[in-house]
Amino acid sequence: MPDTFEALQIVILFIVPGFISQSIFGALVTRREAAEQSALLEAIAFSCLNFALWGWLPLVVPDLDDWKGYVEEHRGLVIAAWIGFLLVAPVLWGIVAAFLVKKGGLKWLFKRFALDYRDPTPRAWDYYFGRQQPAWVRVTLTNGTMLGGLLGPHSYASSFPSPEDLYLEVVYPIDQHGVFAPNSTPKSDGVWIQGSQISYLEFIKPL
Repeated sequence: MPDTFEALQIVILFIVPGFISQSIFGALVTRREAAEQSALLEAIAFSCLNFALWGWLPLVVPDLDDWKGYVEEHRGLVIAAWIGFLLVAPVLWGIVAAFLVKKGGLKWLFKRFALDYRDPTPRAWDYYFGRQQPAWVRVTLTNGTMLGGLLGPHSYASSFPSPEDLYLEVVYPIDQHGVFAPNSTPKSDGVWIQGSQISYLEFIKPL
C-alpha cells in the first residue's frame, strides 16, 4: 500500500490535472451533469492523457543520478515544467476537447472507429445559443403575440440546467405577418423573454 507521500503524488499526477481539464471543458461546453463515478473516470482519463503526452520528459533530463543537484542548478526551469505539466497543459486539453465537441471532431473520430457517439449538449436550446452566432429572432409567444429582436454580442440566453430565458439586446416592431420594421423601437434597451412563455423561435441569418 502506498504511504501518504506516494498517495499524494498519485493524486497530483493522475487526479488534479484531470479535474482542471474537466472544469475548463465544463465551462466551455453546456452538458448534463455526469454521475459522480463517471465524472471521476473522466478526470482520470484527462490526467492519463496529460501524463501520456508529457510524462516522458523526466526520461530525457540529464544527470538523473544527480537529480537533486540538477534541481538546484535549474530550479526555475523545473518549477516552470511542473507548472506547465500540472496547470497549463490541463487547461489546454480542456480547451481542445471543447473545440472538438463544438466542431464535430469527436463525432468524426467516433465514427471513424465505428463507435456510437452521444452529443453531450442537453437541449436544442443550448445547442443553438451555444454557437453564439448573431441572428434576427422572431419570437412567437404562447398567447400568439410576436416579438422581433436582434441576437447580438450583448444578448444572453440561459444554459442548462437553468430554465430557458432569453434577452435580446435590440427590439424591433413586428407586424401581424411577422415582418420587421426598418428601425428598432426608440429608446429600447432590449427585451427579456421567459422561456415558459415562448411557443417557438425563428432565427434569420443577418445579411
